[in-house]
Amino acid sequence: MPHVIVSPAKSFEEILTQNLPAVFQLDDYRVKFGTPYFDNLYKTALVETLLLEKGFQKSFYCKVSLREDSRIAVHLDPVAKIERSPAVQVAVARLGYLLKSWIPNAEIVQSNLKRYLQLFDLPKEKQSSRYRELIGFYRHTIREVQNRAIGEIYLLQPIDFFEPCDWERIFANQNPVEVEIGPGKGRFLFQEAQRRPEVNFLAIEWAGRYLRILLGRQGKKRFRNVRFAHADARRLFRDWIPENSLQAVHIYFPDPWWKKRHSKRKLVEPKLIGNLERSLREEGLFYFATDVKDYFEMVLQMMADFPNFRKISEKRYSPDDPENPDRSNFETKMRKSGHWVYEARWKKFSPMR
Repeated sequence: MPHVIVSPAKSFEEILTQNLPAVFQLDDYRVKFGTPYFDNLYKTALVETLLLEKGFQKSFYCKVSLREDSRIAVHLDPVAKIERSPAVQVAVARLGYLLKSWIPNAEIVQSNLKRYLQLFDLPKEKQSSRYRELIGFYRHTIREVQNRAIGEIYLLQPIDFFEPCDWERIFANQNPVEVEIGPGKGRFLFQEAQRRPEVNFLAIEWAGRYLRILLGRQGKKRFRNVRFAHADARRLFRDWIPENSLQAVHIYFPDPWWKKRHSKRKLVEPKLIGNLERSLREEGLFYFATDVKDYFEMVLQMMADFPNFRKISEKRYSPDDPENPDRSNFETKMRKSGHWVYEARWKKFSPMR
């Protein structure tokens, strides 16, 4: 919910009574703060707020309350489906800004409306163009939210992991399945999904911030052969992904966990490799790449302990190598900053009987 926290010098009841009503006008936008209604028991006031914009009218209450830490909080009295509107957020920001200006030596100490608060610090002649920018930003944000909502259709739900994994049920076809662990922002994932529509891709992403980006991009692209799992890949490979069911597994640029005490958090370790081996079908492929040489050497040594995996390629890219796999934003960034990139590929072969 939009809010502004003001560190005041005295009770807000006297301040509101002395200074309201108040009006702020900008082009065809006008907000009027009217009568405040006080509840002394809860140290709260509801301020009548009337909003006019382009002939449309909204009325609601801004809630002003005195917190236990002697700071004043300004936010909306709960009103459904309007708080994302720039016009409403400007109103909340304006009332918080006014309180700051009415209270000697007060300052705004916390807010999620900083873009809107900055509007009032601008000269009057620049406020109109800034408000139009805020509206444009709002529309962009709404599109992102809508795309993410569409992308969530392709996100596996917790109940899916309580049932045995059935790729045909998940993808509604019998196409081969490949898994990418930690796809980041999804460059490789979406490139491959577009290039190979006959292959299904499951992206396993633990970090919520990257998952939101992935779902937003999927909502825009809507690849039918992509699904997402917000889960620990190690657990899924151990308990859920069936034996001999995957065509390939991709791990690109996992977190190296530099500190010794964090080494146990490294993604690629013998237990995971053993579960990858079990999950890959005959002649299934495991792809790995990193910009950390020590990590790469560790994985090479680790893979040598699994005789069913045969290394079929190894490549080391210098920063100025003209060949660029272009698998991720991170890879491109590391190459530009002078890092080498190390990659290898293994194929699973079952032992001869």
